[in-house]
Amino acid sequence: MLVKTSKYIDDKKCEYEVQMQATIDEQNCFNISHKENDFEICKLKAFLNEDNALVLINVWVDPDYRKLGLGSALMKAADYFAYENGANKIEGYFTPENNRAKFMYQHYGYDIEENGDLKIVKDGGKDGENFTKYNSDIIEEEYDQIMLDEVVM
Repeated sequence: MLVKTSKYIDDKKCEYEVQMQATIDEQNCFNISHKENDFEICKLKAFLNEDNALVLINVWVDPDYRKLGLGSALMKAADYFAYENGANKIEGYFTPENNRAKFMYQHYGYDIEENGDLKIVKDGGKDGENFTKYNSDIIEEEYDQIMLDEVVM
């Protein structure tokens, strides 16, 4: 999937597009990743649970590639996937020491609940309206939507 994002170069905001690979694995998990020279530099892994929530298992950007807009591209793709598959919320956990993650999740509309690890929750709102803010940033889908419907239903 092609995702619009931005990064700052010399304090100037630059728009660009990131080609993400989106797949469904054997555990019915949705995976989004970007590779450079066959090396995975960012990844998001999630699944739809029985309560119709998209559960983020792993969101990761290689330290050498941070602050390039890749985390933003992953968050936009998660919103898109949640909306397209009728999820009512997105949730997950991260450690309290990860201030970068806390800032990113808050920036993308997640509420943070403190209870040991930090739980993130983003309510989809009426008809997924809270997920649609970034849908226009998804330029093209790479995965087969029919396959996704079969897997997650």
